[in-house]
Amino acid sequence: MWSKRTEDRISVELCNKSIMESIYIHFPFCVKKCGYCSFYSLENQQDLMEEYSFALKREIKALSQQFSRNTIKTIYLGGGTPSLISAKLLERILLCLKENFRLSNPEITIEVNPGTVDYSKIKHFFEVGINRVSIGVQSFLDSELSLLGRIHSRNEAIRTVTDCAAAGFSNINIDLIFALPNQTKDQLSQSLCVVKDLPVDHISTYNLHLDPGTPMYEALNHNCFTLPDEEIDAEFYEYIIDTLPKLGLQHYEISNFARPGKECRHNLAYWDYYDFLGIGAGATSMIAGARYTNTEDINDYLSVSPLHQKEEEILDEYTQIAEAIFMGLRKRKGIFLNDLSSRFGVNIMQHYEKVISELVNKKLVITDADVLCLSDNGLLLANEVFEAFLP
Repeated sequence: MWSKRTEDRISVELCNKSIMESIYIHFPFCVKKCGYCSFYSLENQQDLMEEYSFALKREIKALSQQFSRNTIKTIYLGGGTPSLISAKLLERILLCLKENFRLSNPEITIEVNPGTVDYSKIKHFFEVGINRVSIGVQSFLDSELSLLGRIHSRNEAIRTVTDCAAAGFSNINIDLIFALPNQTKDQLSQSLCVVKDLPVDHISTYNLHLDPGTPMYEALNHNCFTLPDEEIDAEFYEYIIDTLPKLGLQHYEISNFARPGKECRHNLAYWDYYDFLGIGAGATSMIAGARYTNTEDINDYLSVSPLHQKEEEILDEYTQIAEAIFMGLRKRKGIFLNDLSSRFGVNIMQHYEKVISELVNKKLVITDADVLCLSDNGLLLANEVFEAFLP
């Protein structure tokens, strides 16, 4: 799986202070690619799913030779549309993980797109060991779903949520997108109103971001529509963070809200800047201060060659520290400076004294003894805060 140089580096550095508790598995298959999506995915190639599952198991076994000593606490199946996989193939993949890694009561999440599952399939997912679902609802308005190029309707989204609860899932997330073209606050309110009557434990909200090369980005460049300006975007976000806590969903991260005890453990590991393994075509691993990305070429990934690694990016110490700071600041509780200082062997408060002082004066962050966190205003200008820590 790794080059000899990488193996030598990892074997030394992972014995130091690395924390590796999470595995991400990428399924790049989609029925139809959404107009805003820039993630690596392939349309209408589900016939490769069985062959792909064999390749995943091959990579799992190869990685376990290096990391079998790590105790895995979270597994996340993302995409693409992982809910296209059959429960039978999924069960084999999970069994392979159990046979090759030490699992400790893991949170196991699968991303589910309405329109790709029915109650029977959802029930099978639950029976093979999935214990958390993340449903790509995006909106509860049919007009907005059509604009985004989603394949499901409002009613299908609602039915998928209720089917998940009926199948036994007690940890259900839905994704919602706001700041859509021509969206009004009333339309956003309509989607949020649907939530209060559904068995939802967690909500992830994102403002629409369009990357070059996506169909919606090209349409925007051709003046087919306009996006809300920054002021309206901020107004929508403030409305969300005011509304969802009233529904019992506490704001625990910039984009995420959860009922007590239902915070996403997998994403918390990301925000705590822990290492993780990425498995599958296009997946990225973070290991001992470096990122390793698998090839996005599906044919290369499916080949018998064990060398799927496409790119190696070794991060210098202060880039790692900066990333750990702004990932941690995404959490509403912020970061504990002494813990971070001990982890990296650098006095964080001393090294970033000027940066932190300026951010405090701008009322973008709050310091309280050992804690540094975003202020309410800092939530709206988070990228400005994050950039201030970059070397």
